Amino acid sequence: MSDIRIIPGQGVIQFTGSANQIAFITSSDSVIQLSSSTKLEFVSTDQVSVSGSFVLSSSAADSFVIRMDDVTGSAEKFKVNAQGIVVLGSAGSTPTAIEGGIYYKNGVFYIGDNE
Repeated sequence: MSDIRIIPGQGVIQFTGSANQIAFITSSDSVIQLSSSTKLEFVSTDQVSVSGSFVLSSSAADSFVIRMDDVTGSAEKFKVNAQGIVVLGSAGSTPTAIEGGIYYKNGVFYIGDNE
């Protein structure tokens, strides 16, 4: 179980799971920041929505990954690596053609059109 501490006047909410697992929500006039000393996950049984602009910055080896564990082929379907290269995960089988769709399988890229 974690502790929740609200610090009045400082714009800080602290969540502590253990001595080395602490997350903070902090705010100032121009930003609300969520930070953590350990892995941070958002879990939803429905969708997660962002309105406005969305900026992701990271120094991790794979900065952005879309993972779909319940599909065939590679679970990592889309990622941007540390060099800024977009990498598509391989499909396990040929998907239904969708106009504007792109998929990768066995060293070949396929692009959907309206035919």
